[in-house]
Amino acid sequence: MWGCERMSSEAANEGGVRLRELTIRAGGRTVLRPTSLEFRRGRVHVVIGPSGAGKSLLLRALAGLLGPTRRDGITVQGQVLSAQDGPLQAVLVPQQGGLLLEFSPLDNVRFAAEHASGSHGPDAAELLTQLRVPLDRPTAALSGGEARRCAVARALAAHAPIVLYDEPTAGLDPVTAKDVARVIRDQHDRQPGATTIIVTHDYESFLSVADEVYVLDSARGELRRMASEDRDELVREIERIVQCGADETAGADDEVEPTPWLRRLAWPIAAVGLAGERVVLGLAQLLAWPVRIRWVIPLLRHDVRLLMGKGAIVYILTAGLIAGFVSTHFTFEHLPYRKVLEPFVVEDVLAGIGFTLFRVIVPVLTTILIAARCGAAAAADIAVKSHTGQIDALRTVGAAPERYLLTPLLWVLAVGSVLMGAIAYGAALVASLLTFCGRYPELGALFWSRWIHEQLATQHGGWSVASTWAAFKLATCGWLTGLIAYHCSHGPKRTEREVTGAVTRTVLLATLAALVVHVVTAMVEF
Repeated sequence: MWGCERMSSEAANEGGVRLRELTIRAGGRTVLRPTSLEFRRGRVHVVIGPSGAGKSLLLRALAGLLGPTRRDGITVQGQVLSAQDGPLQAVLVPQQGGLLLEFSPLDNVRFAAEHASGSHGPDAAELLTQLRVPLDRPTAALSGGEARRCAVARALAAHAPIVLYDEPTAGLDPVTAKDVARVIRDQHDRQPGATTIIVTHDYESFLSVADEVYVLDSARGELRRMASEDRDELVREIERIVQCGADETAGADDEVEPTPWLRRLAWPIAAVGLAGERVVLGLAQLLAWPVRIRWVIPLLRHDVRLLMGKGAIVYILTAGLIAGFVSTHFTFEHLPYRKVLEPFVVEDVLAGIGFTLFRVIVPVLTTILIAARCGAAAAADIAVKSHTGQIDALRTVGAAPERYLLTPLLWVLAVGSVLMGAIAYGAALVASLLTFCGRYPELGALFWSRWIHEQLATQHGGWSVASTWAAFKLATCGWLTGLIAYHCSHGPKRTEREVTGAVTRTVLLATLAALVVHVVTAMVEF
Protein backbone atom coordinates (compact mmCIF):
# COMPACT_ATOMS: atom_id res chain seq x y z
CA MET A 1 0.00 0.00 0.00
CA TRP A 2 1.25 3.49 -0.77
CA GLY A 3 1.96 4.72 2.77
CA CYS A 4 -0.16 2.12 4.63
CA GLU A 5 0.34 -1.44 5.82
CA ARG A 6 -0.76 -4.18 3.47
CA MET A 7 -3.59 -6.54 4.30
CA SER A 8 -3.05 -10.27 4.39
CA SER A 9 -3.38 -11.99 1.03
CA GLU A 10 -6.20 -14.16 2.37
CA ALA A 11 -8.34 -11.15 3.30
CA ALA A 12 -7.46 -9.32 0.11
CA ASN A 13 -8.78 -12.09 -2.09
CA GLU A 14 -12.23 -12.22 -0.48
CA GLY A 15 -15.17 -10.29 -1.96
CA GLY A 16 -14.67 -7.13 -4.00
CA VAL A 17 -15.84 -6.09 -7.48
CA ARG A 18 -15.34 -8.15 -10.61
CA LEU A 19 -15.43 -6.65 -14.12
CA ARG A 20 -16.20 -9.13 -16.85
CA GLU A 21 -15.52 -7.83 -20.38
CA LEU A 22 -16.79 -4.39 -19.41
CA THR A 23 -16.93 -1.99 -22.35
CA ILE A 24 -18.01 1.66 -22.26
CA ARG A 25 -18.56 3.89 -25.29
CA ALA A 26 -19.58 7.55 -25.17
CA GLY A 27 -20.34 9.62 -28.23
CA GLY A 28 -17.88 8.74 -30.96
CA ARG A 29 -15.14 7.23 -28.77
CA THR A 30 -14.41 4.16 -26.72
CA VAL A 31 -13.85 5.06 -23.09
CA LEU A 32 -13.03 1.50 -22.01
CA ARG A 33 -12.25 -1.45 -24.23
CA PRO A 34 -13.32 -4.94 -23.05
CA THR A 35 -11.79 -5.19 -19.58
CA SER A 36 -11.79 -7.97 -17.02
CA LEU A 37 -10.24 -7.36 -13.60
CA GLU A 38 -11.04 -7.44 -9.90
CA PHE A 39 -11.09 -4.71 -7.27
CA ARG A 40 -10.25 -6.71 -4.17
CA ARG A 41 -12.18 -6.60 -0.94
CA GLY A 42 -10.82 -4.63 2.00
CA ARG A 43 -8.65 -2.32 -0.07
CA VAL A 44 -8.66 1.30 -1.19
CA HIS A 45 -8.43 1.46 -4.98
CA VAL A 46 -7.61 4.77 -6.64
CA VAL A 47 -8.36 5.21 -10.36
CA ILE A 48 -6.47 8.14 -11.87
CA GLY A 49 -7.05 9.78 -15.22
CA PRO A 50 -7.29 13.17 -16.91
CA SER A 51 -10.48 15.22 -17.01
CA GLY A 52 -12.76 13.91 -19.74
CA ALA A 53 -11.21 10.43 -19.74
CA GLY A 54 -14.47 8.82 -18.63
CA LYS A 55 -13.73 8.19 -14.94
CA SER A 56 -17.22 9.25 -13.87
CA LEU A 57 -18.78 6.99 -16.50
CA LEU A 58 -16.72 4.09 -15.18
CA LEU A 59 -17.88 4.79 -11.64
CA ARG A 60 -21.53 5.07 -12.71
CA ALA A 61 -21.18 1.72 -14.46
CA LEU A 62 -19.77 0.19 -11.26
CA ALA A 63 -22.70 1.67 -9.32
CA GLY A 64 -25.20 0.08 -11.71
CA LEU A 65 -26.47 3.44 -12.96
CA LEU A 66 -25.67 2.76 -16.62
CA GLY A 67 -27.70 -0.04 -18.17
CA PRO A 68 -26.88 -1.89 -21.38
CA THR A 69 -29.38 0.12 -23.42
CA ARG A 70 -28.27 3.14 -25.37
CA ARG A 71 -28.93 6.44 -23.57
CA ASP A 72 -27.50 9.90 -24.27
CA GLY A 73 -24.96 8.37 -26.65
CA ILE A 74 -23.59 6.02 -23.94
CA THR A 75 -23.34 2.27 -24.47
CA VAL A 76 -22.30 -0.18 -21.76
CA GLN A 77 -21.61 -3.86 -22.39
CA GLY A 78 -20.25 -6.61 -20.16
CA GLN A 79 -20.93 -7.25 -16.49
CA VAL A 80 -20.14 -5.71 -13.12
CA LEU A 81 -20.50 -8.28 -10.34
CA SER A 82 -19.39 -9.00 -6.84
CA ALA A 83 -16.35 -11.25 -6.62
CA GLN A 84 -18.77 -14.12 -5.85
CA ASP A 85 -20.55 -13.35 -9.16
CA GLY A 86 -23.61 -12.03 -7.33
CA PRO A 87 -25.40 -8.65 -7.56
CA LEU A 88 -23.39 -5.64 -6.49
CA GLN A 89 -24.32 -3.58 -3.41
CA ALA A 90 -22.55 -0.26 -3.79
CA VAL A 91 -23.18 3.29 -2.60
CA LEU A 92 -21.99 6.27 -4.64
CA VAL A 93 -20.60 9.56 -3.36
CA PRO A 94 -21.09 11.89 -6.38
CA GLN A 95 -18.56 14.53 -7.32
CA GLN A 96 -20.64 17.37 -5.84
CA GLY A 97 -21.56 15.29 -2.79
CA GLY A 98 -25.18 14.75 -3.80
CA LEU A 99 -26.55 15.95 -0.46
CA LEU A 100 -30.27 16.73 -0.33
CA LEU A 101 -30.48 20.41 0.57
CA GLU A 102 -34.01 19.93 1.93
CA PHE A 103 -32.56 17.79 4.74
CA SER A 104 -30.20 18.76 7.53
CA PRO A 105 -26.74 17.10 7.54
CA LEU A 106 -27.99 14.76 10.27
CA ASP A 107 -31.11 13.83 8.30
CA ASN A 108 -29.05 13.22 5.15
CA VAL A 109 -27.11 10.58 7.04
CA ARG A 110 -30.17 9.12 8.77
CA PHE A 111 -32.00 8.93 5.43
CA ALA A 112 -29.24 6.78 3.96
CA ALA A 113 -29.06 4.56 7.04
CA GLU A 114 -32.81 3.96 7.01
CA HIS A 115 -33.02 3.11 3.31
CA ALA A 116 -29.87 1.02 2.98
CA SER A 117 -30.18 -2.68 2.40
CA GLY A 118 -28.49 -4.80 5.00
CA SER A 119 -27.50 -3.79 8.51
CA HIS A 120 -27.19 -0.17 9.57
CA GLY A 121 -23.88 1.47 10.23
CA PRO A 122 -22.85 3.58 13.23
CA ASP A 123 -25.02 6.30 14.75
CA ALA A 124 -25.52 9.26 12.40
CA ALA A 125 -24.69 11.95 14.96
CA GLU A 126 -21.60 10.02 16.03
CA LEU A 127 -20.43 9.72 12.42
CA LEU A 128 -20.84 13.43 11.76
CA THR A 129 -19.05 14.31 14.98
CA GLN A 130 -16.15 12.03 14.05
CA LEU A 131 -15.95 13.69 10.63
CA ARG A 132 -16.21 17.20 12.10
CA VAL A 133 -19.44 18.12 10.33
CA PRO A 134 -21.47 20.73 12.24
CA LEU A 135 -24.92 19.52 13.28
CA ASP A 136 -26.43 22.98 13.82
CA ARG A 137 -25.98 24.28 10.28
CA PRO A 138 -28.21 23.81 7.20
CA THR A 139 -26.79 21.56 4.50
CA ALA A 140 -26.65 24.44 2.02
CA ALA A 141 -24.44 26.41 4.44
CA LEU A 142 -21.74 23.73 4.74
CA SER A 143 -18.32 24.53 3.36
CA GLY A 144 -16.87 22.43 0.53
CA GLY A 145 -14.85 20.26 2.88
CA GLU A 146 -17.76 19.84 5.32
CA ALA A 147 -20.10 18.85 2.51
CA ARG A 148 -17.61 16.23 1.27
CA ARG A 149 -17.22 14.82 4.78
CA CYS A 150 -21.00 14.77 5.22
CA ALA A 151 -21.31 12.82 1.95
CA VAL A 152 -18.71 10.38 3.26
CA ALA A 153 -20.73 9.98 6.47
CA ARG A 154 -23.89 9.29 4.47
CA ALA A 155 -22.11 6.63 2.41
CA LEU A 156 -20.77 4.97 5.56
CA ALA A 157 -24.20 5.07 7.22
CA ALA A 158 -25.58 3.05 4.30
CA HIS A 159 -23.13 0.35 5.40
CA ALA A 160 -22.70 -0.93 1.84
CA PRO A 161 -19.81 -3.34 1.26
CA ILE A 162 -18.59 -1.16 -1.63
CA VAL A 163 -18.20 2.63 -1.50
CA LEU A 164 -17.54 4.58 -4.71
CA TYR A 165 -16.15 8.14 -4.66
CA ASP A 166 -16.32 10.40 -7.72
CA GLU A 167 -13.68 13.15 -7.56
CA PRO A 168 -14.11 13.66 -3.78
CA THR A 169 -11.59 16.53 -3.69
CA ALA A 170 -12.80 18.45 -6.76
CA GLY A 171 -12.73 22.20 -6.12
CA LEU A 172 -11.01 21.90 -2.73
CA ASP A 173 -7.76 23.52 -1.70
CA PRO A 174 -4.74 21.17 -1.25
CA VAL A 175 -4.94 21.16 2.55
CA THR A 176 -8.68 20.34 2.61
CA ALA A 177 -8.20 17.78 -0.19
CA LYS A 178 -5.61 15.86 1.82
CA ASP A 179 -7.86 16.07 4.87
CA VAL A 180 -10.74 14.50 2.91
CA ALA A 181 -8.40 11.78 1.60
CA ARG A 182 -7.29 10.99 5.14
CA VAL A 183 -10.90 10.88 6.35
CA ILE A 184 -11.82 8.41 3.60
CA ARG A 185 -8.86 6.20 4.54
CA ASP A 186 -9.64 6.37 8.26
CA GLN A 187 -13.27 5.48 7.77
CA HIS A 188 -12.35 2.67 5.38
CA ASP A 189 -10.12 1.16 8.07
CA ARG A 190 -13.03 1.28 10.53
CA GLN A 191 -15.06 -1.06 8.27
CA PRO A 192 -13.26 -4.38 7.96
CA GLY A 193 -13.80 -5.97 4.58
CA ALA A 194 -15.15 -2.83 2.87
CA THR A 195 -14.03 -2.06 -0.67
CA THR A 196 -13.35 1.58 -1.54
CA ILE A 197 -12.95 2.78 -5.12
CA ILE A 198 -11.99 6.42 -5.78
CA VAL A 199 -11.78 8.00 -9.22
CA THR A 200 -9.79 11.24 -9.32
CA HIS A 201 -7.28 13.32 -11.22
CA ASP A 202 -5.89 14.55 -7.89
CA TYR A 203 -3.34 11.77 -7.46
CA GLU A 204 -1.15 13.85 -5.15
CA SER A 205 -3.82 13.71 -2.42
CA PHE A 206 -4.58 10.00 -2.74
CA LEU A 207 -1.35 8.16 -3.45
CA SER A 208 -0.51 8.11 0.26
CA VAL A 209 -3.82 6.46 1.21
CA ALA A 210 -4.18 3.99 -1.68
CA ASP A 211 -3.67 0.25 -1.51
CA GLU A 212 -3.82 -0.13 -5.28
CA VAL A 213 -3.50 2.47 -8.03
CA TYR A 214 -5.07 2.17 -11.47
CA VAL A 215 -4.79 4.49 -14.45
CA LEU A 216 -7.57 4.98 -16.98
CA ASP A 217 -5.54 5.41 -20.16
CA SER A 218 -8.02 7.21 -22.40
CA ALA A 219 -5.66 7.12 -25.38
CA ARG A 220 -5.85 3.31 -25.43
CA GLY A 221 -9.17 2.81 -23.67
CA GLU A 222 -7.46 0.75 -20.98
CA LEU A 223 -7.83 0.48 -17.23
CA ARG A 224 -4.64 -0.98 -15.81
CA ARG A 225 -3.06 -1.40 -12.42
CA MET A 226 0.21 0.37 -11.67
CA ALA A 227 2.70 -2.20 -10.36
CA SER A 228 5.48 0.08 -9.16
CA GLU A 229 5.76 0.85 -5.44
CA ASP A 230 8.39 3.55 -5.89
CA ARG A 231 6.48 6.80 -5.43
CA ASP A 232 8.65 8.97 -7.69
CA GLU A 233 8.61 6.44 -10.49
CA LEU A 234 4.88 5.99 -10.08
CA VAL A 235 4.26 9.74 -10.24
CA ARG A 236 6.33 10.08 -13.42
CA GLU A 237 4.45 7.24 -15.09
CA ILE A 238 1.06 8.64 -14.05
CA GLU A 239 1.94 12.13 -15.30
CA ARG A 240 3.01 10.71 -18.66
CA ILE A 241 -0.20 8.72 -19.11
CA VAL A 242 -2.42 11.54 -17.85
CA GLN A 243 -0.79 14.06 -20.20
CA CYS A 244 -1.20 11.76 -23.20
CA GLY A 245 -4.80 11.10 -22.21
CA ALA A 246 -5.54 14.80 -21.80
CA ASP A 247 -4.35 15.44 -25.36
CA GLU A 248 -6.51 12.60 -26.68
CA THR A 249 -9.68 13.57 -24.82
CA ALA A 250 -9.57 17.31 -25.54
CA GLY A 251 -12.96 18.13 -27.04
CA ALA A 252 -14.10 14.50 -26.89
CA ASP A 253 -17.16 15.36 -24.77
CA ASP A 254 -18.54 17.33 -27.70
CA GLU A 255 -18.50 14.35 -30.05
CA VAL A 256 -21.89 12.93 -30.95
CA GLU A 257 -22.35 9.72 -32.82
CA PRO A 258 -24.43 10.34 -35.95
CA THR A 259 -27.94 8.95 -35.90
CA PRO A 260 -28.88 6.70 -38.82
CA TRP A 261 -31.54 8.26 -41.04
CA LEU A 262 -33.94 5.39 -40.44
CA ARG A 263 -33.85 6.05 -36.71
CA ARG A 264 -34.51 9.73 -37.36
CA LEU A 265 -37.61 8.84 -39.36
CA ALA A 266 -38.83 6.53 -36.60
CA TRP A 267 -38.57 9.04 -33.76
CA PRO A 268 -42.18 10.36 -33.88
CA ILE A 269 -43.58 6.84 -33.38
CA ALA A 270 -41.12 6.14 -30.59
CA ALA A 271 -41.92 9.49 -28.95
CA VAL A 272 -45.68 8.78 -28.95
CA GLY A 273 -45.12 5.32 -27.46
CA LEU A 274 -42.78 6.65 -24.80
CA ALA A 275 -45.19 9.47 -23.91
CA GLY A 276 -48.04 6.99 -23.48
CA GLU A 277 -45.91 4.77 -21.29
CA ARG A 278 -44.89 7.67 -19.06
CA VAL A 279 -48.48 8.91 -18.74
CA VAL A 280 -49.55 5.48 -17.47
CA LEU A 281 -46.60 5.36 -15.08
CA GLY A 282 -47.39 8.91 -13.96
CA LEU A 283 -50.96 7.95 -13.09
CA ALA A 284 -49.64 5.08 -11.00
CA GLN A 285 -47.08 7.35 -9.40
CA LEU A 286 -49.74 9.86 -8.38
CA LEU A 287 -51.38 7.10 -6.34
CA ALA A 288 -48.06 5.86 -4.95
CA TRP A 289 -46.65 7.25 -1.74
CA PRO A 290 -43.31 6.63 -0.07
CA VAL A 291 -43.39 4.07 2.72
CA ARG A 292 -41.41 6.40 4.98
CA ILE A 293 -43.68 9.44 4.86
CA ARG A 294 -41.63 11.47 7.33
CA TRP A 295 -38.85 11.76 4.77
CA VAL A 296 -41.13 13.11 2.07
CA ILE A 297 -42.46 15.97 4.23
CA PRO A 298 -39.35 18.20 3.77
CA LEU A 299 -39.40 17.51 0.03
CA LEU A 300 -43.13 18.25 -0.13
CA ARG A 301 -42.60 21.48 1.80
CA HIS A 302 -39.80 22.42 -0.59
CA ASP A 303 -42.04 21.84 -3.63
CA VAL A 304 -44.84 23.91 -2.13
CA ARG A 305 -42.48 26.84 -1.46
CA LEU A 306 -40.88 26.55 -4.88
CA LEU A 307 -44.00 26.08 -6.99
CA MET A 308 -46.87 27.57 -4.98
CA GLY A 309 -45.15 30.17 -2.83
CA LYS A 310 -45.71 33.91 -2.54
CA GLY A 311 -44.21 34.63 -5.94
CA ALA A 312 -46.56 32.19 -7.67
CA ILE A 313 -49.57 33.64 -5.84
CA VAL A 314 -48.70 37.20 -6.89
CA TYR A 315 -48.12 35.92 -10.43
CA ILE A 316 -51.54 34.23 -10.61
CA LEU A 317 -53.31 37.11 -8.83
CA THR A 318 -51.96 39.56 -11.39
CA ALA A 319 -53.07 37.33 -14.26
CA GLY A 320 -56.55 37.00 -12.75
CA LEU A 321 -56.90 40.75 -12.27
CA ILE A 322 -55.90 41.37 -15.88
CA ALA A 323 -58.31 38.70 -17.15
CA GLY A 324 -61.20 40.15 -15.15
CA PHE A 325 -60.53 43.71 -16.30
CA VAL A 326 -59.97 42.88 -19.96
CA SER A 327 -62.99 40.57 -20.28
CA THR A 328 -65.36 43.06 -18.66
CA HIS A 329 -64.06 46.34 -20.05
CA PHE A 330 -63.57 45.32 -23.65
CA THR A 331 -66.74 43.24 -23.88
CA PHE A 332 -68.87 46.27 -23.01
CA GLU A 333 -66.62 48.70 -24.87
CA HIS A 334 -66.84 46.82 -28.15
CA LEU A 335 -70.40 45.54 -27.85
CA PRO A 336 -72.07 45.63 -31.30
CA TYR A 337 -74.60 48.45 -31.58
CA ARG A 338 -73.62 49.37 -28.05
CA LYS A 339 -75.62 52.61 -27.82
CA VAL A 340 -78.81 50.83 -28.83
CA LEU A 341 -78.43 47.41 -27.18
CA GLU A 342 -76.49 48.20 -24.04
CA PRO A 343 -79.47 49.09 -21.79
CA PHE A 344 -81.23 45.85 -22.75
CA VAL A 345 -78.40 43.29 -22.63
CA VAL A 346 -76.26 44.28 -19.64
CA GLU A 347 -77.61 41.36 -17.60
CA ASP A 348 -76.95 38.80 -20.34
CA VAL A 349 -73.49 40.18 -21.08
CA LEU A 350 -72.56 40.00 -17.39
CA ALA A 351 -73.80 36.40 -17.20
CA GLY A 352 -71.76 35.51 -20.28
CA ILE A 353 -68.64 37.12 -18.82
CA GLY A 354 -68.98 35.12 -15.59
CA PHE A 355 -69.55 31.88 -17.52
CA THR A 356 -66.59 32.44 -19.84
CA LEU A 357 -64.26 33.48 -17.05
CA PHE A 358 -65.02 30.42 -14.93
CA ARG A 359 -65.11 27.73 -17.59
CA VAL A 360 -62.69 28.98 -20.24
CA ILE A 361 -60.53 32.05 -19.65
CA VAL A 362 -59.31 31.42 -16.10
CA PRO A 363 -58.61 27.67 -16.53
CA VAL A 364 -56.74 28.20 -19.81
CA LEU A 365 -54.76 31.18 -18.51
CA THR A 366 -53.92 29.50 -15.19
CA THR A 367 -52.74 26.23 -16.71
CA ILE A 368 -50.60 27.93 -19.34
CA LEU A 369 -48.96 30.15 -16.74
CA ILE A 370 -48.39 27.19 -14.41
CA ALA A 371 -46.94 25.18 -17.28
CA ALA A 372 -44.52 28.02 -18.00
CA ARG A 373 -43.58 29.22 -14.51
CA CYS A 374 -43.97 26.09 -12.38
CA GLY A 375 -42.83 23.78 -15.15
CA ALA A 376 -39.61 25.75 -15.53
CA ALA A 377 -39.04 25.88 -11.76
CA ALA A 378 -39.70 22.15 -11.32
CA ALA A 379 -37.50 21.21 -14.28
CA ALA A 380 -34.65 23.39 -13.05
CA ASP A 381 -34.92 21.91 -9.55
CA ILE A 382 -34.88 18.29 -10.76
CA ALA A 383 -32.15 18.97 -13.33
CA VAL A 384 -29.92 20.57 -10.68
CA LYS A 385 -30.51 17.55 -8.44
CA SER A 386 -29.36 15.35 -11.29
CA HIS A 387 -26.39 17.58 -12.16
CA THR A 388 -25.17 17.63 -8.56
CA GLY A 389 -25.54 13.87 -8.10
CA GLN A 390 -28.50 13.91 -5.71
CA ILE A 391 -30.59 11.54 -7.86
CA ASP A 392 -27.70 9.10 -8.28
CA ALA A 393 -27.08 9.21 -4.54
CA LEU A 394 -30.75 8.42 -3.84
CA ARG A 395 -30.62 5.39 -6.11
CA THR A 396 -27.46 3.96 -4.61
CA VAL A 397 -28.73 4.16 -1.02
CA GLY A 398 -31.88 2.28 -2.01
CA ALA A 399 -34.36 5.18 -2.20
CA ALA A 400 -36.34 5.37 -5.46
CA PRO A 401 -36.15 8.97 -6.80
CA GLU A 402 -39.63 8.59 -8.30
CA ARG A 403 -41.13 8.03 -4.85
CA TYR A 404 -39.33 10.93 -3.19
CA LEU A 405 -39.15 13.47 -6.02
CA LEU A 406 -41.83 12.70 -8.60
CA THR A 407 -44.77 11.73 -6.36
CA PRO A 408 -44.66 14.89 -4.18
CA LEU A 409 -44.17 17.00 -7.31
CA LEU A 410 -47.26 15.53 -8.97
CA TRP A 411 -49.44 16.05 -5.90
CA VAL A 412 -48.26 19.62 -5.35
CA LEU A 413 -48.89 20.60 -8.97
CA ALA A 414 -52.22 18.75 -9.29
CA VAL A 415 -53.71 20.14 -6.07
CA GLY A 416 -51.88 23.47 -6.32
CA SER A 417 -53.19 24.10 -9.84
CA VAL A 418 -56.78 23.84 -8.58
CA LEU A 419 -56.02 26.24 -5.72
CA MET A 420 -54.25 28.64 -8.08
CA GLY A 421 -57.24 28.50 -10.41
CA ALA A 422 -59.52 29.47 -7.51
CA ILE A 423 -57.21 32.37 -6.62
CA ALA A 424 -57.11 33.55 -10.24
CA TYR A 425 -60.88 33.38 -10.52
CA GLY A 426 -61.32 35.33 -7.30
CA ALA A 427 -58.98 38.03 -8.58
CA ALA A 428 -60.82 38.08 -11.92
CA LEU A 429 -64.12 38.62 -10.11
CA VAL A 430 -62.68 41.50 -8.10
CA ALA A 431 -61.35 43.16 -11.25
CA SER A 432 -64.62 42.56 -13.09
CA LEU A 433 -66.63 44.06 -10.21
CA LEU A 434 -64.45 47.18 -9.98
CA THR A 435 -64.50 47.63 -13.75
CA PHE A 436 -68.26 47.22 -13.95
CA CYS A 437 -68.90 49.61 -11.04
CA GLY A 438 -66.59 52.18 -12.60
CA ARG A 439 -68.48 51.92 -15.87
CA TYR A 440 -72.03 51.66 -14.45
CA PRO A 441 -72.01 53.34 -11.01
CA GLU A 442 -75.76 53.68 -11.15
CA LEU A 443 -76.21 49.88 -11.29
CA GLY A 444 -73.56 49.10 -8.66
CA ALA A 445 -72.19 45.97 -7.03
CA LEU A 446 -75.56 44.40 -6.17
CA PHE A 447 -76.58 44.34 -9.82
CA TRP A 448 -73.23 42.83 -10.79
CA SER A 449 -73.46 40.11 -8.11
CA ARG A 450 -77.03 39.30 -9.15
CA TRP A 451 -76.14 38.55 -12.77
CA ILE A 452 -72.45 37.56 -12.98
CA HIS A 453 -73.15 33.90 -12.11
CA GLU A 454 -76.62 33.61 -13.60
CA GLN A 455 -75.64 31.65 -16.70
CA LEU A 456 -73.02 29.66 -14.81
CA ALA A 457 -75.61 28.40 -12.32
CA THR A 458 -78.33 27.55 -14.84
CA GLN A 459 -76.63 26.18 -17.96
CA HIS A 460 -74.61 23.01 -18.76
CA GLY A 461 -75.37 21.28 -15.48
CA GLY A 462 -74.98 24.21 -13.12
CA TRP A 463 -72.30 24.87 -10.53
CA SER A 464 -71.50 21.26 -9.68
CA VAL A 465 -70.74 20.23 -13.25
CA ALA A 466 -68.91 23.47 -14.00
CA SER A 467 -66.74 23.14 -10.89
CA THR A 468 -65.96 19.50 -11.66
CA TRP A 469 -64.81 20.27 -15.18
CA ALA A 470 -62.74 23.26 -14.09
CA ALA A 471 -61.04 21.26 -11.33
CA PHE A 472 -60.43 18.35 -13.71
CA LYS A 473 -58.75 20.56 -16.31
CA LEU A 474 -56.63 22.37 -13.76
CA ALA A 475 -55.53 19.21 -11.94
CA THR A 476 -54.80 17.31 -15.16
CA CYS A 477 -52.70 20.11 -16.61
CA GLY A 478 -50.81 20.52 -13.33
CA TRP A 479 -50.16 16.78 -13.13
CA LEU A 480 -48.94 16.70 -16.74
CA THR A 481 -46.66 19.66 -16.06
CA GLY A 482 -45.02 17.80 -13.17
CA LEU A 483 -44.70 14.60 -15.18
CA ILE A 484 -43.12 16.41 -18.13
CA ALA A 485 -40.78 18.40 -15.89
CA TYR A 486 -39.50 15.26 -14.16
CA HIS A 487 -39.00 13.18 -17.30
CA CYS A 488 -37.28 16.03 -19.13
CA SER A 489 -34.92 16.67 -16.23
CA HIS A 490 -34.13 13.58 -14.17
CA GLY A 491 -31.67 12.02 -16.63
CA PRO A 492 -27.89 12.57 -16.41
CA LYS A 493 -26.95 16.25 -16.67
CA ARG A 494 -23.23 16.77 -17.24
CA THR A 495 -23.29 20.48 -18.11
CA GLU A 496 -25.29 23.61 -17.36
CA ARG A 497 -26.34 23.63 -21.01
CA GLU A 498 -28.17 20.34 -20.51
CA VAL A 499 -29.95 21.82 -17.48
CA THR A 500 -31.08 24.80 -19.58
CA GLY A 501 -32.21 22.47 -22.35
CA ALA A 502 -34.34 20.48 -19.91
CA VAL A 503 -36.06 23.66 -18.71
CA THR A 504 -36.76 24.82 -22.27
CA ARG A 505 -38.19 21.45 -23.32
CA THR A 506 -40.39 21.36 -20.24
CA VAL A 507 -41.92 24.78 -20.90
CA LEU A 508 -42.65 23.95 -24.54
CA LEU A 509 -44.09 20.48 -23.90
CA ALA A 510 -46.05 21.44 -20.78
CA THR A 511 -47.64 24.45 -22.52
CA LEU A 512 -48.56 22.30 -25.52
CA ALA A 513 -49.98 19.61 -23.23
CA ALA A 514 -52.16 22.18 -21.43
CA LEU A 515 -53.58 23.45 -24.72
CA VAL A 516 -54.31 19.92 -25.90
CA VAL A 517 -56.10 19.10 -22.63
CA HIS A 518 -58.36 22.16 -23.00
CA VAL A 519 -59.18 21.41 -26.63
CA VAL A 520 -60.01 17.76 -25.94
CA THR A 521 -62.08 18.45 -22.82
CA ALA A 522 -63.97 21.28 -24.53
CA MET A 523 -65.27 18.82 -27.11
CA VAL A 524 -66.77 16.73 -24.32
CA GLU A 525 -67.59 19.46 -21.82
CA PHE A 526 -69.76 21.57 -24.11
